[in-house]
Amino acid sequence: MNAEKNIEKVFSVLEKIAGTIILLLAVLTVVNVIMRRLFNLPIFGVTEIVEYGTLLAMCLAAGNSSFKRVHPSVNILVDRLKKRTRYIVSAFVDGICALVMSYTGIGLIPNALTSISESRVTESLGIPYSIVYGLIIICVLAVAVAYLLLVFFDIRAFAKKEPNLNLIEKNGADINIDSTLGDKHKTN
Repeated sequence: MNAEKNIEKVFSVLEKIAGTIILLLAVLTVVNVIMRRLFNLPIFGVTEIVEYGTLLAMCLAAGNSSFKRVHPSVNILVDRLKKRTRYIVSAFVDGICALVMSYTGIGLIPNALTSISESRVTESLGIPYSIVYGLIIICVLAVAVAYLLLVFFDIRAFAKKEPNLNLIEKNGADINIDSTLGDKHKTN
C-alpha cells in the first residue's frame, strides 16, 4: 500500500506541473491575441511554445491519468464480471497498454537519433528536435511504467483477494451503464 501512495504522490506532482504549464500557456495565448489585435505585435515563437508546452503537459499528465484510471470508458462487459475476474482482465489490458506504449517509445528512438545527426531544429525558436523527441520518449515510457505498475497491483490484489485501490470504482471516472438498471444487475 505504501508503494502505491508514493507512486501516486509522484504522479500527482507531475499532474500539478502539467496544470501549471497549461495555465501559463493559456495566459500566453491570451496575451498574444491581445498584442496581435491591438498593437499588431504578436509574440515571437508563441506557436512553438504553445505546441511543445502542450505536448509536455500532456506527457506529464498521461502517466497520472493512466495510474489513477481516470480515462473515460464504458465497461459494459467488465462490470458484469466478478471482482477477482476484473483483476485478471484489468491486468491483461494494462499489460497490452504497457507493451504498446513501450513499442511506441522505442520506435521513436530512430527519429531522435536522426534529428541529432542532422542537427534539426524547430522553425522559430530553434529548439533541437532531439529535445522534443527525448521528452516524448521519456513520457511515453513513463506511461508504460505506470501501466506495468498497474499490472503488478492487479495481480497482487488478485492473489491476496484484497481490494485494489486503483480499481475503477474508487475514482468513479467511468460511465457505469449498469447503474441505470438498478442494484439487482450489479455483480461482485
